[in-house]
Amino acid sequence: MAKIVGPTDVYRAFDDEGEILYVGISYDASERLRQHRRSSSWWGMATWFEVDRYATREEAENVEAASVMFDDPPFNIDPCGPAGRRVWADIRAGVLTYPTLETHEFHASDLGWFRHG
Repeated sequence: MAKIVGPTDVYRAFDDEGEILYVGISYDASERLRQHRRSSSWWGMATWFEVDRYATREEAENVEAASVMFDDPPFNIDPCGPAGRRVWADIRAGVLTYPTLETHEFHASDLGWFRHG
């Protein structure tokens, strides 16, 4: 299978009080969120989402790891261990910075229209 390269999304799900529930990564956040809707235990608690697009998969993976470490979402498992903590330390120190290409915020009921243009 060929490795996909290119812009990658980091998405975050929030509850109605603004607490982060889950952080994920995907080349197509719209499709991935539809999958979560069918199978994720946190879906019924999510009321809004934030999706940030990064230029590369590597950037998005680093941002996701840092977000899981910093935000400690209850439905994520720390996938990176010491590597994630190193990435977060580098981002906090300003050594790593990743500009988002675009950001979308939308309510859970609006998922049907969300697509990158």
